[in-house]
Order: sequence, then C-alpha cells, then structure tokens
Amino acid sequence: MAIVFNGLWSAEEEDRPTLEMRSEDLKDFLKKTKKGGRKAILVANVPGPTIIPNEEIYDSILVNFYSGERFSQALMDVIEGKVNPSGKLPVTFPNQQNE
Repeated sequence: MAIVFNGLWSAEEEDRPTLEMRSEDLKDFLKKTKKGGRKAILVANVPGPTIIPNEEIYDSILVNFYSGERFSQALMDVIEGKVNPSGKLPVTFPNQQNE
C-alpha cells in the first residue's frame, strides 16, 4: 500500500489563489503505484474546502484539517482499522472551481 501525503499552504490574511490541489508528479507516481497492483491512500492536509483532482486514482482519501502533535498516531489508528473515521466534515467540498 502507498500512503501519499499532499496538501495546500494557507495563511491568515492571504487568500488561496485556487481551491485545486495540483500535482502532476503525484499523478504520475500514483499511476505507477497502481500498475504495481498496490492500493493508494491520499492523506490530504488542507486548510479548508479543496478540489482533489483525479480522485478516481485513490482507493481512499483521508482529509486532515490542522493536525496536532498526535496526528501520526491518530492517522495510523485509522489506517490500521483501530478506530472508525466517522467524523463529519464541517464544510462542503466542491467538485469544480467557478472562475
């Protein structure tokens, strides 16, 4: 299994130029991973609503907002099935960006 981390940068008093998470390198990496028959999990570290392109490439997407110092243990508990990630997202994620 490949656990892939990707995210967006954001700061106070600064608007993000786009809601899209873009990465052609990541897309190519995932295609190679999938050809090998492995599952791919995307861990998206995002500051808010985000458009995640090529979502059909991933077997699972875990969305993380503002992680803390226990994030790595919490993430592994979810991946290993020790806890159910049944939390509800506090926002709606769009499927396209309006220009």
